[in-house]
Amino acid sequence: MHIGFICNEYPGIDSNGGIGSLTQLLGKNLIKKGYSVTVFGVYKTLKKETIIKDGEVKVIGLPYTNFPKIHWELNRWLLMRRIKLEHNQNPLSLLEAPDYQGWLRNLNINIPKIIRINSPQKIGFDSSIDLNNLPKSIISEDKALRYADYIISCGESVYEAAKRTYVNNLNESTQIEIIYNCIDTDFWSKKKTKPNNSINIVFAGRISTKKGVIELIKSWKIVIEKVPNARLILLGRDSKYGESNSMIHQLEQLLPKNIRDTVIFKGFLKAPEILKYFQDAYICVFPSHREAFCIVVLEAMATGTPVIYSKIEPGYEIIEDGINGLLCDPHNPEDIAEKIICLINDKEMMKSIGINGRNHVEEKFSIDTIIDQNIQYYKSCINDYYNK
Repeated sequence: MHIGFICNEYPGIDSNGGIGSLTQLLGKNLIKKGYSVTVFGVYKTLKKETIIKDGEVKVIGLPYTNFPKIHWELNRWLLMRRIKLEHNQNPLSLLEAPDYQGWLRNLNINIPKIIRINSPQKIGFDSSIDLNNLPKSIISEDKALRYADYIISCGESVYEAAKRTYVNNLNESTQIEIIYNCIDTDFWSKKKTKPNNSINIVFAGRISTKKGVIELIKSWKIVIEKVPNARLILLGRDSKYGESNSMIHQLEQLLPKNIRDTVIFKGFLKAPEILKYFQDAYICVFPSHREAFCIVVLEAMATGTPVIYSKIEPGYEIIEDGINGLLCDPHNPEDIAEKIICLINDKEMMKSIGINGRNHVEEKFSIDTIIDQNIQYYKSCINDYYNK
């Protein structure tokens, strides 16, 4: 079986997000199971076609062609053409694409095409977006579903959001397979001992409004009054915001001068560095306003560090509040602070939540469990496709 993936953020070609990490993880584990994998993507950072080998995974990157007015559909057509060329030389058994930005288009080769739904929260979890004036990316995602023979969702809550988002091509009768996002629990592992002299609260993700960083910074004023020796460490890229064009600058201005040195922005870090921060953290906190099935939350839980996540649909699907994590109101700085202080002051709860969180991720969201589900689904799609 030769599996093709569409992914525009594969590690090694570009800085990766959750879809890139998941594609790499699935690809490498499919190789271990004896299958072939080729990944296709389009990258604005490339000047010419680039082919790399990530172990035995073949990764083909195309440069983004920026022709005015037609570049959006042109780059999707060029990607389909490159996939067809590769298929003619090394036949694919199936092709999987993410819903994000809607890259799947008409591909005139006789193989099953699958879309994995990752990010419909842009509408599904955000009532502020005008359904009559949709962003181009949402329209493209909905359009891409026309060309899919089969659909996977990375969670039950994401599936429900998708039905509210992709109203033209999804409905109650649409058959969708639920296969959860997963992580490598051997890599995202628990450290035997934590530093005894530091109370580091760690956040990881883009420094942006939807990640709840404004409320987190506002909550820090409350936390630091109760726990003066605590430190807040934020890992992730800055985003554009306000007159300064920097969310980090805006957050620094929100902090009273006397506590600014208790908040540290580390910028973008690679996975091994993030792992160390998670392992050494007292608590990891992710007060996202809207999110799909968040991989970074699973990664933090897998290190045995207690996690505070948000009271949003996927939060309830990942975390049993008070058992393997805590859930906060991401719009309420007082509630975020209360949850942080509660854990700091209750060592037994911290220990219990950390252990339960690790066990929960190992049992339900480990690649060792999820890879077999993917393979079985791929085989069922191939069998169904050719026997219709």
